[in-house]
Amino acid sequence: MTDLMKEERDRIRAHIRSFPTVESHYCRKDSERLYLGASLNLATMYRLYCETRHKEQAVTNASSTIYCELFRTEFNLDFHNPSKDRCDFCVSFENLSLDEKDKQNSCTMTIIEIKPEYRRKRSKTKKKVGQTRRNFHFVLINRKS
Repeated sequence: MTDLMKEERDRIRAHIRSFPTVESHYCRKDSERLYLGASLNLATMYRLYCETRHKEQAVTNASSTIYCELFRTEFNLDFHNPSKDRCDFCVSFENLSLDEKDKQNSCTMTIIEIKPEYRRKRSKTKKKVGQTRRNFHFVLINRKS
């Protein structure tokens, strides 16, 4: 393999690594595989690679076959993260900046701290409503006679 092809393969590896990945959450939590967004596929990734090389004013010597081979043999990646595999909260939390994550964590801690008090108040209210309902009696009268 020529030095030029080695460099090209290194660029392909770097390009593949540049895409954000997510871990599996529920269904495949024991898997080591990472997942790329559902909007991606190998053809799209290769097209983006070629566009990047074109912007760099360089010609790519790598075919889509080489790109696919490297993807399949050297990376433990797959496409499409099932919607049931990750909760919306976790996905949105991962996309937050560090400051936003800190704010979210402090809000979550506040919610966790006040939750027992809220539950006690709700329970008292339910008991009061339950007692009040027991004090009412309804009588139906038929006036058609």
